Formats: sequence, structure tokens, C-alpha cells
Amino acid sequence: MCDADVLLGGIGVFGGRGEYSVTVCVYEEVGDAEAPGDGDVLVETDRIPYECGSREKFHAIFNEPIPVTAGQWYTVTAKVTGPSSDCGSHGEQNVTTSDNIKFTFRRSKRSNNGTDVSAGQIPELLYCLPPPVTSNETEVVTKSTFGTPVQVVTRDFYMSFTESVFDSLPYLIEWTRTSLFEDISKKASRFEKISKTDETSSNAEEVLTTEVIRDLAFVFAVCLRLLRITISQTLSINNNESGNLPEFITQATSLIEIILTDGELDAAMDDAQGMPALDRDLVMSSAITTVTECHQIMLECIETLQPTPPRKWAYLHQALESYNMASPQQKTRQARLLVLVLDALCQPSVDLVQCLPLFPRTLSNLASVASAAQSPNVDAVDHHPTHIETPVSSAAGFYDVAHSLVEIACLSTNEK
Repeated sequence: MCDADVLLGGIGVFGGRGEYSVTVCVYEEVGDAEAPGDGDVLVETDRIPYECGSREKFHAIFNEPIPVTAGQWYTVTAKVTGPSSDCGSHGEQNVTTSDNIKFTFRRSKRSNNGTDVSAGQIPELLYCLPPPVTSNETEVVTKSTFGTPVQVVTRDFYMSFTESVFDSLPYLIEWTRTSLFEDISKKASRFEKISKTDETSSNAEEVLTTEVIRDLAFVFAVCLRLLRITISQTLSINNNESGNLPEFITQATSLIEIILTDGELDAAMDDAQGMPALDRDLVMSSAITTVTECHQIMLECIETLQPTPPRKWAYLHQALESYNMASPQQKTRQARLLVLVLDALCQPSVDLVQCLPLFPRTLSNLASVASAAQSPNVDAVDHHPTHIETPVSSAAGFYDVAHSLVEIACLSTNEK
């Protein structure tokens, strides 16, 4: 209880020996009953992971500050999970702060571990004073008058990219990706072992592992999104005038190509098939988000990475060649990159006709290419007509690509 209205924004908790998690609840007690179950729950936080050293305190912050009324009793509980932690002692029943606000403490019947006024796990209450009510405002102070619960971050602040951002983002993406896929593989192996040996595992351990995977998937997705925003904003602001930008984009796109084609993503999705439904859905959702973000990043980079029509054409030819040479197990991986390149070439900003090495009478022969792709005797068809009066290598490159794309389309239609 306190003798003035305040806003409670969070609490401090002890740590000291490694990694912990805490769940905080705040109750508004009814009268003097203080019996478990009495009173209203004002806030109950999600599990908050934290780590702090000996004699240090961690600040568990609420999403919104809680209005605390003068003269009203409240109970704050903190459920700390982890190794044994530090605790406070020699607590005082009455404390007067530098704001001249008096806080009064008493033992709660909700305590189930011996916590009382003199000893416990909550060393701090994080509070602030509510904004004053002016003469033009109503005297009834409601929750909406306590101000914005979250500090507003301006666009100039979160869009201020520096060289350190360019340098660190690829490493952060690679670290989160590696950690995420390793944890998925470990959890899949543990489930497989349990199913074969009929062992049982700790439910708390499984929940913690799931939450770690969820956290890593979130960080991975945020890093990819930040990379996309970084590239997009920098291109629009600098108009490709930054000397380090092409090198950064080359590094970023190489990493994206690795993510899409190195097989780790497919292995994670395969591992997820043996997991419970909650974990499987989490992994599959993360995989979809990863592919979508990688796709958008490459679309942002295509103009800078392949600025001229011949280079765009060569990029398509290279992606198609990689797809055709891939083994059946690798087709899906290479298909992601091929679809991405095709989508990039179909963007409104790209003049597709300029990218194609078209020559006289080429368009009139496209029908024969499509017919050859659908013919059962494909191998016997001459893909390089000799009557085209153009350099053989360029014309052959066009016909190879056109034939392969039509063949892929017809193969997909036949499979359906």
C-alpha cells in the first residue's frame, strides 16, 4: 500500500547463478481478506527469460503501467524458474522514497515459500508518478489518462543504418539460423529416442525447448525483415551511390541463396514431421516466413545485383542450369531460386523484352519450341534451327532457356 497514487511499471527480481525466467502477477486485494482467490488480477505477464549475475537485479517490465490507488492493498507475486537465486533480507515494513511517497508492506497469505516483509525475491518496485490533472481536465483519472505506455520511436531513429549494421546483420542471421536448425534437430532426435525406448521426458523441459525454438524463429524472421528494410531504405535514400552498398548486397544475396538451397531448411521441415503438432506447426510456419522474406529480399536486390539486361538473362540461365543439373532430392531447393529469379524478371520495373536475346524471326519459332517440349519424341527434335541468321551461341542460349521453361511448365501440368 502507498499513500499516493502512482503507476507501477514493473518489479525487480534476483538472479545470481545462470538463466532464469519469471512470471509476475499483481492482485488488487479486497478489504483485509487477503485470502487466495480474493481480489482482481490486474496483470499477469508471460514468462520472461533473463540472466543476471550475483547481487544483480533484473527489471521485469509490464506492457502497460498499472494505476495504483493510494490506501489500497495490492499483492505482487513473482514465480521464478531456474537455479537457486539470491534473495533479500532485513526488509522494512515502511519505506519512504525520494518522491516523499510512503510504501507500506505486510505479509501476504498468497505467499507459499516463506516470503514475508523481511525476506523475499522482489527487491524493487518500479514506479512513476501519474501526470497531473489540470483544471480543464476531469477529476476522474482513468487508465487512458496515464499516457502512452510505450516510448514512441521515430522513423529517423529506427531507419538510421550505419556501416556496423551492414557488417553485423549477415552474421546475426547466420547465427540465428544455425541455432534454430540445431535446436529443431535436437528436439526431433529426442522425440525419436523417446518413441523408440518408451522413455518419458519432463514436460517443463519440452515447453522450454519449444519456447526457445519459437524465440529463435522470431529473431531469425525479424533479422531477415530488417535486412530487407535496410536494403530497401538504403537504396531509396542513397540511390545506389554508396560505395559499400554493392558489396553488402552481394554478401546478403549470397547468404539468401545459401539459405534457400543448402538443404538445412528442408532438413528442419523433415525433422518437424516427427514432432507434436504444436512444434510441427511452429517449424513449418517459420519455414514459410523464411522463404517469403528471402524472396522479398532478392526482389529488392535484383536491380542492383544484375543492373543490365544481359546480366539478368545470364542470372536466369544460371538458375535454370542449376535446377536442371540438380538431383531429384535437390530439385525443390533449386526450384525456390528459379521461381525467385523468374518473379524478379516479371516485376514492372524490369523491361523483359530487353532481357531476352531476341533476333529476327525468333518469335515466329516459339511455337515450334512449345510443340517440341510437349512432343513424346523430345530428344529427336532439333532445338537449334540452322535457318536463323544470328550468332549460334546467343540463339542457342535463348532456345535452351525457352525450351527448358516450357518443358518444366508442361511437366508440372502433366503431373497434375
